[in-house]
Amino acid sequence: MRTRSTLLFLLSAVLLGACAVLGAAPHHEYSVAAEQTYAEHAREKLTADVYVPEGAGPFPAVVVIHGGGWVGGERSDMNSVAQYLARQGFVAMNISYRSARQHSYPAQVEDCRAAVRWLRANAARYKASARQIGAMGYSAGGHLALMLGVQDTEDEAARVAAVVSGAGPTDLRKYPDSGLVKRFLGGRMPGREAIYADASPITHVSPDDSPTFFYHGRRDMVVEIEQSLDMAAALEQAGVYTEVDEQPWGHTLTFVFDDASLQRASDFLRRRLEG
Repeated sequence: MRTRSTLLFLLSAVLLGACAVLGAAPHHEYSVAAEQTYAEHAREKLTADVYVPEGAGPFPAVVVIHGGGWVGGERSDMNSVAQYLARQGFVAMNISYRSARQHSYPAQVEDCRAAVRWLRANAARYKASARQIGAMGYSAGGHLALMLGVQDTEDEAARVAAVVSGAGPTDLRKYPDSGLVKRFLGGRMPGREAIYADASPITHVSPDDSPTFFYHGRRDMVVEIEQSLDMAAALEQAGVYTEVDEQPWGHTLTFVFDDASLQRASDFLRRRLEG
């Protein structure tokens, strides 16, 4: 998020990630309910592909959220992740959301919350457990997943029971000169400090937040690993269970070579959602 080339870097990450070879052997066959409309805004439909494992269910479920700096990317960038989760016995709802090119914060967070509500309301249709819903994303998607995990408890229908954040920014106040963050939040930080704080997951930490698994590359120069480490420390101080998986790569390669992290994340989700 430090340079104007960040968008291309993030987009290259998600596009290359679709080619990653996932390490764990598949356990479930699955079907895909494509282009399911989960929300509408004016003339814009928000859709998702729902990956449903074969079997009786109900299965734990995960809302999968793509990256792209909140302005780019598309849900197909996360197809390999959704497929992996489905093979591991999760219902995976791979979502699209409104771009910050046309819609600034909090539109993207609202869309993710709407996706959780829709999945919970339609759980029986997709053999999902309405009680066992988590969220997972990378980069900007990791940020949005974290926002689901720290939201107010009053919105119970949009609550998630576990979060996986891959290289998600957690304190947007640390990026006052980022063009992507400025577009996401509708302007520069001076005079908008409250919005920058409100959009930062780390400012919302409380004891009732969702257990969270972080994975992040130590050489990440786009979203520094301290963003995950600081958030994990804040959650732990509040008494929230966390795990951190540090990888030796940078931002792009951590997404491309994410086999081990995905397996650990899957194990984490299984323990937290089925426990």
